[in-house]
Amino acid sequence: MSFVALPALSKIPFIVHGFTLRKLDNGQNFNLNLYNYNQSNHVEKNLKILTKLIGFPSVPVISCRQVHHNKIINVDLQKNTPQEIQKMTGDGLLTNQSNVILAVVTADCLPILLIDKKQKAIAAIHAGRNGTMLSIVEAAIERMRILFGTIPEDLIAGIGPGIKKCCYEVDLFEANIEQVIKKGVLKENILNLDQCTSCRNDIFFSYRAEKGKTGRMFGFIMMKN
Repeated sequence: MSFVALPALSKIPFIVHGFTLRKLDNGQNFNLNLYNYNQSNHVEKNLKILTKLIGFPSVPVISCRQVHHNKIINVDLQKNTPQEIQKMTGDGLLTNQSNVILAVVTADCLPILLIDKKQKAIAAIHAGRNGTMLSIVEAAIERMRILFGTIPEDLIAGIGPGIKKCCYEVDLFEANIEQVIKKGVLKENILNLDQCTSCRNDIFFSYRAEKGKTGRMFGFIMMKN
């Protein structure tokens, strides 16, 4: 198993999502750190492996240059190419376009996925300590409301693996869940993988547990046609 998924999200027929692990099934390193130029060839191969694994080998993978802030980027491939977006700074991506993989890169910070089933819109958010303090998940929900007419009560939030309070002085999980609820998302629509990357750095990359010398994972989401 090269990535894990939230069972309830997997039941949504038009959604493909997941949170990658540190190794592929064959034991190969599954590092997806797009900005480690020393391993760019290896990461490029892993990107191709990922798109094949999820059954969409030709769709673009969209990411941005994460800076631990609360800027959200609207992914519109009629206006910008994937290469242009990858050079933009931000910590959240959203779109209402299909066959576009949104991906955030993590190794302790929380990957948070948002799905609006009614308006057919999605978001992928990188919520670290700074981003959480700056309420990035609230900023993403607000942008979805403005751009797509999203009503928070219609949103589903999926939280992937991240460092937990047992290994870090800030409870990223609790803080982001509180923000999502504050913004109007229903408690029953908040799904949590509930895995600590530091405790389980046998299967996840963990910046803190490995003292900064580690790879990166993807939290990814896509809408199918």
